[in-house]
Amino acid sequence: MIYCYPNRIDMFSQIPSGGIGAELGVAKGYNAINLLHQAKPSKLFLVDLWSSKQPPVSYLGGPQPLNVAESVERKKIDNYSEFVSPLFSGNDEVEVCRVEISSWLEKQPDDYLDWVYIDSAHDQESMTHQIKRCLRVVKNGGIIAGHDFCVTPNMWGGGVIIPILETIQAGSLEMTGLTNEQFPSFMCKVKK
Repeated sequence: MIYCYPNRIDMFSQIPSGGIGAELGVAKGYNAINLLHQAKPSKLFLVDLWSSKQPPVSYLGGPQPLNVAESVERKKIDNYSEFVSPLFSGNDEVEVCRVEISSWLEKQPDDYLDWVYIDSAHDQESMTHQIKRCLRVVKNGGIIAGHDFCVTPNMWGGGVIIPILETIQAGSLEMTGLTNEQFPSFMCKVKK
């Protein structure tokens, strides 16, 4: 059965407390605050490169030139980790990891995390690779959740939806929840 939550904060409260979790793609850290307070992890990794040097990616899959406003906004991204770190200073449960997400996942041991929340790259290829890496790192029965589970023409297409649905069809995930928001979040149980 798939439960429909009014919003992701309500969905986060269903993550078993005391686990080890990670948010992949943190931006300014607002969602991380909600994850920390609702899921109550014993350890929360906040993983993001926070770099304007990342190549611009079209949500339709290929490189995309940046306009002036986008270029200015990307330069501000370099300051996000400096913004996020003070939000969690003095909190031993939170570790801010300024690193490329795939590299961070590759360094984690098998079956290490109880849950992960993905809100990073939204193109199909990147999401497919992250899901595969998360399946190795998240424990059997653990949770893979994420944001933007929607088809958005001229932006993401089916970039988040298709990898999740393919992984469900392959039998490695079971959908357990969706949020009723403009840009919904999803929650799946890992089946190994």
